[in-house]
Amino acid sequence: MKNRLVNAEIAARDFARTYNLYPPQVPVRAALRLVGAVVLPKEILRDTRCLRLMCGCNVSAVTISVRHLLFLQPEKRDFYLQKLEKLCERFGYSRAHFIVLVNPFDSYRRQRFSLAHELEHIVQGHFSLPGKVISILQSTQIGSSNVLEREADRFAAEFLVPRSVLKRLYFEEGIRNMLDLEEYFDVSRQVLEIQLRKIGVR
Repeated sequence: MKNRLVNAEIAARDFARTYNLYPPQVPVRAALRLVGAVVLPKEILRDTRCLRLMCGCNVSAVTISVRHLLFLQPEKRDFYLQKLEKLCERFGYSRAHFIVLVNPFDSYRRQRFSLAHELEHIVQGHFSLPGKVISILQSTQIGSSNVLEREADRFAAEFLVPRSVLKRLYFEEGIRNMLDLEEYFDVSRQVLEIQLRKIGVR
C-alpha cells in the first residue's frame, strides 16, 4: 500500500516534469487535454444536471473512457453513449479518449482537485483494468479507503502542491502565511495542510 501511494506521488512529479507544468496555479485542464481528455463546459452541466443523470447525487467528478465503451456489452455501451449524446451532442466527444465531468456547484478549488484526481486515473492506466469504463469521485473529504482513490488523492495533492516547491517557499523564501500559500497554489486549506505535514510542518 505505502509503495503504491509513493509511486502515485512520483508519477505526479514525472508528469509535471515531462510537460513542464509547475506552480503557481498548475493548469489542470490543459494537463487533461495532453492525455486526450476533455472537460465538459460547466454550462452544459448546469443545464442538464448531468451528474445526477449519470450516477446520482454527491458527485464531484466523473471520467468516462470513450474508447473502452466499445468493449462493453451492447446494452451497456448504448446506455452510456445515449447519455453522452444528450450531454454534448454539439461537443464532438467522439474525438476524445476520455470525457471528464466536474460538478460546477463545487468550489473552484475543489474542482481543480477533482480534475487532478481524475487525471491520475488516466495517467496511471486505471481504465485498462477489466471492466473499468467510468470513474466516479464522490463529494467526500479527501482520504478514501479505496486503494485506487487514495492513489489518485496523493497524485492530485503532489501535482497541485509539489513538495519541492512548497519547501522552497516555506523554508527558503519564508512564505508561511496560509492564505498566501493557498493563493499561490490555488488549492484548499485541506490540501495545503496535507502537503505541509509531509514536509514536517504542523
